[in-house]
Amino acid sequence: MQLRSLQRYLLFFVWVFLSEGTMAQKKKGFDILEQPRQKQVSVFWKGKLVTAYCYYDSIRKPFLFPVNTTTGITVTRGYPLIPAAGERTDHPHHTGVWMNYESVNGLDFWNNSTAIPVANRNHYGTIRHKELKTYRTGNKEASLNVTAEWITPEGEVLLDEITTYKFQVKDNDFYIDRITTLQARSIEVVFADVKDGFFAIRVARELEMPTQQSDVFIDAQGNKTSVPKINNEGVTGMYFTSEGKTGDSAWGTKG
Repeated sequence: MQLRSLQRYLLFFVWVFLSEGTMAQKKKGFDILEQPRQKQVSVFWKGKLVTAYCYYDSIRKPFLFPVNTTTGITVTRGYPLIPAAGERTDHPHHTGVWMNYESVNGLDFWNNSTAIPVANRNHYGTIRHKELKTYRTGNKEASLNVTAEWITPEGEVLLDEITTYKFQVKDNDFYIDRITTLQARSIEVVFADVKDGFFAIRVARELEMPTQQSDVFIDAQGNKTSVPKINNEGVTGMYFTSEGKTGDSAWGTKG
């Protein structure tokens, strides 16, 4: 090997060594970034966004969006925030990962969104983010502690919420745990026995179960959402429960 080639090789080796060491140091484990102007708190794993705690006014509740794998695959539907080609555009209140309920003292928190006509919003409740209390980051784990209020259209607080999100990476798999405490503020609060609630995720189109039919969904207030028949190419999702039920049979069952 000529001297000039050897020098280039050594310089390249040193550059790669220093670059990889610097990148590893910067991108080790979890990082959390507060973004109050955007009304979100972003969660990163080795420099890549894995999710964000969002509290946009338009969505009427705090939620996690998007949710990505450690390799960058997005598992949540983008609509209505970041629409993607081929997605279904039903149920604009199905955003990311969220928790609420269809009937809380007769108010519908679940179906509330900007799609509800202003004249009908007196039937719907809102979950309002209050404060990011604390957060913690580490090599394999991170957490967020937040508070929120479940409020009526008149602004009365029915419930105080305290939630802890725990984020972990195990064997390169990303885990999310949510621990929530709800406490009635001043009056008795009743969760009626209804269809929609309590914890949910709206997955990307590829993870949905293929369907060959159009449908119309009706919420508790009588609002209709039409879902046309669309292309199922690349759609391979299937639902399983711990009780052995699959597909449509899993709908509305305990497990």
